[in-house]
Amino acid sequence: MGVGRGQVRHIAALANLKFSEEAIERFTGEMNQILRFMEKLDELDLTRVDPTCSSLEEGDGAFRGDRVRPSIPADEALRNAPKQDRGQFLVPRILS
Repeated sequence: MGVGRGQVRHIAALANLKFSEEAIERFTGEMNQILRFMEKLDELDLTRVDPTCSSLEEGDGAFRGDRVRPSIPADEALRNAPKQDRGQFLVPRILS
């Protein structure tokens, strides 16, 4: 199983990205390399592994609560913003 250049172009279009043909070629190779690695995972013997087990141990911090930490003031964060309005960054719309 692999991906072709057309599929990479399609994925890029879905993400509203434009790439050169050189980049498309590189991404095609990289995606196929990832898929080959994923196929290697199929070779693992998982017969003795409980399908509901998790590598996350309870209390390991993966689901820690949010913590408020000091940050830079809003005016400093917005200082170099090309566009801003009422203390918020204005960015181009990417979804119609």
